[in-house]
Amino acid sequence: MKDKIMLVLLEVSIKVWISVAGILYKDMLRVKALHIRDMDVVVEPGIGWMELNEYLEPYGLFFPLDPGPGATIGGMCATRCSGSLAMM
Repeated sequence: MKDKIMLVLLEVSIKVWISVAGILYKDMLRVKALHIRDMDVVVEPGIGWMELNEYLEPYGLFFPLDPGPGATIGGMCATRCSGSLAMM
């Protein structure tokens, strides 16, 4: 009986693995455009919010949300995460 259960679990995990597709954003780390007048920035999804703040600091701008330290902009958009400074 124990062998049959393990076989079923293995079969399920293989089916899930095959049917899942994803896009890796680890190399998409650039700031594409900064419009200081509009206070608008266009970034690739892999850039972290902390790196974005480092980029914006010389211009007197900052990204006001405060998620976890490793959060990326793409991940924040995908999970609707805005951190402890979120407006309710």
